[in-house]
Amino acid sequence: MKVMDPMKGAQDVIRCDVCSNNEREKSPAEVQCNTCHTNVCSPCVARHMALDKSKKHDIVLFHVASTEIILPSCSSHPQLKCDLFCKKCSIPICLKCLSSNHNSHNVEELTELCQKICKNIQDETKEIQQRVIPGFEKFLGEEDEKLKKLIEAYDKLDSSVEEHGKDIHRKVDAVISKYKTKVQQKKQADAKILQQQIKEINEIMSEAKQAAAKNEAILKSKNASSLIAHKSENANLSKVPNLRNVIPPNFTSKSIPADFLDSVFGEITDSKILYKKGSTVQQTNNQVAAVDASTDRVLSTFSAPYKQLYRLACTRSGQLWTSGNESMLRCLNMHTGSIVATAVLDLNPIALCVNTANELLICDGITVYKRELTGVIAPCFNVPFGWNTEALANGFFVFLRRDDNRQSKVLRIVDGHVQGEYQYDENGKELFNSNCYVFFLAENRNGDICVSDTVSLVVLDRRGKFRFRYHGKVFDSFDNPFKPRGVSTDAQGNIFLADLHNRCIHMIDKDGRFVRYITCGGSLDKLCDVSCDENGQLWVAERLTANIKCIEYHL
Repeated sequence: MKVMDPMKGAQDVIRCDVCSNNEREKSPAEVQCNTCHTNVCSPCVARHMALDKSKKHDIVLFHVASTEIILPSCSSHPQLKCDLFCKKCSIPICLKCLSSNHNSHNVEELTELCQKICKNIQDETKEIQQRVIPGFEKFLGEEDEKLKKLIEAYDKLDSSVEEHGKDIHRKVDAVISKYKTKVQQKKQADAKILQQQIKEINEIMSEAKQAAAKNEAILKSKNASSLIAHKSENANLSKVPNLRNVIPPNFTSKSIPADFLDSVFGEITDSKILYKKGSTVQQTNNQVAAVDASTDRVLSTFSAPYKQLYRLACTRSGQLWTSGNESMLRCLNMHTGSIVATAVLDLNPIALCVNTANELLICDGITVYKRELTGVIAPCFNVPFGWNTEALANGFFVFLRRDDNRQSKVLRIVDGHVQGEYQYDENGKELFNSNCYVFFLAENRNGDICVSDTVSLVVLDRRGKFRFRYHGKVFDSFDNPFKPRGVSTDAQGNIFLADLHNRCIHMIDKDGRFVRYITCGGSLDKLCDVSCDENGQLWVAERLTANIKCIEYHL
């Protein structure tokens, strides 16, 4: 068995630093030199002091050195120790300094000051060990539990999706079985018709064969009586019965849109991230306060080159497409506001949006254009005669209004063709107020279609079924009437609605419940449009000032 070296043991005494270099010959230290911070045994004291005679060696007993404050030498009088601390100059001084440069300065004993600081450090260390570290260990345990529950919830979600998929497969198999049964029934019925005709023909052929045999027998007999009595049956035997030709049915499959199964399969909502404001670790179990509306703030502001600003849309490349009271649209850098690209139409643009391919869609009332990433602008949808385009959304939804302002509707466009048309509710009533003079459109993350006019916000589900209407009358806190303008959504499905006259943005959840107002301390003015970028920041357009502002908001 290996024996621990007694000179290296964990419980070994502190050895002299002056003795021989041979560790085994070193004696236990009995005193300490506070000047040199050296551990010394009694026989080596004189040797240590002789090593550097320029210093005044302060030799103290070893057990005293562990608790005694080691005073520094005075920078002005090296032969003296600093016994005092000058409060005015915030430096240690000696008695000689007090009578010269620091005369009349407020001082205190350095040892007492250091002892107070030691006491504070001990209290701080005790607080860290007894409160801070256990507090964070508790938070760590809570976060681990959150992660465990999150993984369990996702596993359950995955199982639910799989089970629902199996159920859909069973239903699809049942429909297939139903159609196959119907095919077999039709097959049997049609085959029976042809089989009956075959039977009738076989009977006629049998009669014909019998008549032929009878005729041959008469001819063979040469019997005059039989020959005279013979009557021809050819007229009857030559009659072909009515025959039916059965043409088998065809199976005409119905076209299933690419997103149909996705639309009817179900919906996975976005995760909800609840932001919590940081706080100090407390000895009690106080809840951490949630961030409130006062934390909303304007991060940046820059002016767009328009007399009046009308619309904006965020791209996924750190840029903003904008339009105003002219035919030219400008793409601006989000950070500097500088112009990155432009697009020009023959007529002033009515609405714009950025599609899922990060391409710009623009409409001038009668045609929808697409600006590809290469800069080429080409028509991608022609508006039906008698209608005008009023708004666009990134899933390629188009809001149309008739020339006489009596009807309006939303079209869903796929590859240049109308795949959905939404105009009436379940009771046959108009969904939208066609008398309004400006409209905005947005598609939410759950597929909902959001339409903003000058009166309210109308929300439909992805199939065009009416969900809810928001009138903005939550509190009687505004003197001006509710005038909704631009609408946008974030990753959680929250809906943001610009209010032109009340200097704010209305924030509501995906089910139409009011969350709160975003005011940024009243620094917003004449908001005409809003767009949410991929980083969860809001970009707003101020109509009259043509200012664009980036807003940091919290849930």
